[in-house]
Amino acid sequence: MSETSLEEYKRLLEKQGRALVQVIQSVALGDLDVEVEIPEGIQMLSELAAGLEMMIDRLRKEKAEQERAAEGQRKALAEALQTTRELTEERDETRRRLEEQTALREAGLILTSALDQSTVLTRLAEQVCRAVDGTSTYISSYDPETTAGVVLAEYYGPEACAKERVSDLGESYGVEESVALVNAGVPHQYHVDDPDLAEFERAALRQYGGQSVLIVPLQLRARTIAYVELWDSRGRREFTPEEIALCQSVVQQAAMAIENARLIEQTQARVRREQVLREITTRVRTFTDSDVILRAAVRELGAALGRPAFVLLGSAEELSPVLAEVNDDDQGMALRQGDE
Repeated sequence: MSETSLEEYKRLLEKQGRALVQVIQSVALGDLDVEVEIPEGIQMLSELAAGLEMMIDRLRKEKAEQERAAEGQRKALAEALQTTRELTEERDETRRRLEEQTALREAGLILTSALDQSTVLTRLAEQVCRAVDGTSTYISSYDPETTAGVVLAEYYGPEACAKERVSDLGESYGVEESVALVNAGVPHQYHVDDPDLAEFERAALRQYGGQSVLIVPLQLRARTIAYVELWDSRGRREFTPEEIALCQSVVQQAAMAIENARLIEQTQARVRREQVLREITTRVRTFTDSDVILRAAVRELGAALGRPAFVLLGSAEELSPVLAEVNDDDQGMALRQGDE
């Protein structure tokens, strides 16, 4: 071999050898997309390149198998996570329904128990507070005409703050900012950091340590008769639709309790009126003179009602100005006798 041919052979060897080294380096770095060129002219390098190509092809197949196995594992893991998530949601839903059923059952037992209205409402306030993990609950009456109510019952949970534990029983509060919602029976909530919250509402929350409040109106026959305030003083809280629905279900028992108490009070008042009338009739029957009978009836009626009562005798025209003054004064009760 001539000196010139030897030099060309060395250059070719060096060039092809460098190319194979670059391929090997790329494979070592994890790049299996390299192309192996089979050099010509040098048998040793050609055999080396062919062996390298076979090795790379085998590595590609192994990588593909590993990727398929990894994809299978990822899918299996995703399915397991989905199954776990569904089971967790099902468990949570089952627990929520159980808690709701328990709360409703206990509320029903409270309502049917032989307890006075104040105790019943206090127990229901406690039941609501526990059912949705609040810090305190207040049940208030509601007058649509004045848009105000009086606190009838209250309950403080174990995590209620000191400011929150100041009793509001018997206090009167208005719902000026949410009259339309209360009248419509729509539950709603507000928070101490709401930018649109009225300043007097914000001041009241800060005064008693409240952070979030849920208001649930109580309705009977499409008329709001009371409302419940559920407080949370631990931090800002968004009450979920499920929690609101549970509150509505439980506090509706309070509406029934208030209505039952109202009906009982009406019945008792009617019984008292009928008893008073019977007593007056019995006493009056002992008299025979009409003037004495009239005076006795007025005296007995005034005593029963605890108000001054008197008799005015005269014609309708004569008595009209006097009766107008009596009605305006509203301090007494008059019976009139005159010509019609």
